[in-house]
Amino acid sequence: MADRYAKEMTSNILKGEIIAPRNISVNDCYKIASDIVHKLWQRCWDNEQKGRSTYDLIPVVGTKVIFPSKKFSGVAYCRMLLHDTMLNSDSYRAGTADTPICDCGHALETTEHFFIATDMRKNEKICLILYITLA
Repeated sequence: MADRYAKEMTSNILKGEIIAPRNISVNDCYKIASDIVHKLWQRCWDNEQKGRSTYDLIPVVGTKVIFPSKKFSGVAYCRMLLHDTMLNSDSYRAGTADTPICDCGHALETTEHFFIATDMRKNEKICLILYITLA
């Protein structure tokens, strides 16, 4: 809707129906430039072929990612976002694992599979959920 309104205004200015302001403030210039760059960045992010797994988690450009206060947790979180964990799927891609398949034998050992799908490590998952909910 905003794009349509902008096109109509531009058309009206070109036709001479509306007079465009002759002066514009520096702050307005910064805002316009920022909006243009943000839209361009979003369009590039939407159409990029790489980083799709991160895109699935953070599809909107400019989203503030909140990191844990503990450095170890923050590093682990970043590694999951970047698909640079020691799970078989990432390790296989890096050449440090023989197979990308989980030890359960049912699927690729991805972050999602590790934390959600597999029934392996039930006790560790319960401890993790309790730690998260009590923290």
